[in-house]
Amino acid sequence: MLAGNGGPMSSSSTIGAAALLAIAFTPPTPAALVIGGFDATRGGGASIADGDLLDTFRDSITTAFPGTTFSGTGTLTAEYLETIDLLVLFSAKGGVSAITPLSLDEQSAVMDFVSQGGPAILFVDNDSFGGAGSDAANESVVDFVGLDATGTGSGWSQPATIADPEASALASGPFGTVANWTVGWSGWFDFVPRDGIVIGTIDQSGLPGLVVFPPDAIGPGSAAVVAYADSTGFVDGYLAVGSNNETLLLNSIAYLAPATRCIADLDDNGIVDGADLGLLLAAWNTAGPLEDLDGNGTVDGADLGVLLGAWGPCGA
Repeated sequence: MLAGNGGPMSSSSTIGAAALLAIAFTPPTPAALVIGGFDATRGGGASIADGDLLDTFRDSITTAFPGTTFSGTGTLTAEYLETIDLLVLFSAKGGVSAITPLSLDEQSAVMDFVSQGGPAILFVDNDSFGGAGSDAANESVVDFVGLDATGTGSGWSQPATIADPEASALASGPFGTVANWTVGWSGWFDFVPRDGIVIGTIDQSGLPGLVVFPPDAIGPGSAAVVAYADSTGFVDGYLAVGSNNETLLLNSIAYLAPATRCIADLDDNGIVDGADLGLLLAAWNTAGPLEDLDGNGTVDGADLGVLLGAWGPCGA
């Protein structure tokens, strides 16, 4: 349950070889990421746009992904979804209140969004936090991926375990590696379709609490979807900066967000590989700027982590 229940010109005007290489290897600047979901009218305190329970959530994302903006709507339509890069939905409005369940038209719009390459993160919760409306709210958020959410776990804080962190970009990504995270008053998933991959389980029930649907799992060309069975660990007062929960959140964004996934492709050839690693190492301890992947002003180990976390084909 939520919150308490170019290269320089020489003097002879010729461009040196290094500058030519810099020009040849300049990747396009990623577009700013727009994350959307419900506005405060529909989403309450858990509105991704401006809900007062998600201040730390939004601050963590904008610190890790500079330029990110947040958008909200009262009704999910195809027209609205075309304006965002990543959809984030919570089934809860607050500690003891649920959203009005997504209509069939809204569920269809979300399914179309994902099927056409729009990624999503879905947060549900236990089956009693908002009274009789809890289950309907939960199911309306995750039905389109075939998950079933149920159960009510014990209060904060309870452990949840990732059995094989190195096997998942969510548990082992550019922002670190975690083998567990924390939940409270959580639900869990008692049914996961075969195209869903269970990343972690809620210790209390032994049932899935974190599931990912990789690209193309829902259909050819579909985007990835990440689903969490607990909301508490991601709202103000519970989402601690530097915690495993924050690492999971940021790794989830990095895994899903198309604008961030190939910033490490420094030679712009469609794959993050040894050539990109060489360019980053050549710029070590400088200001980059292309190789300064996390934007902190220096090319260092954090940027190496981002590059290694993005290793492989862009969009994979």
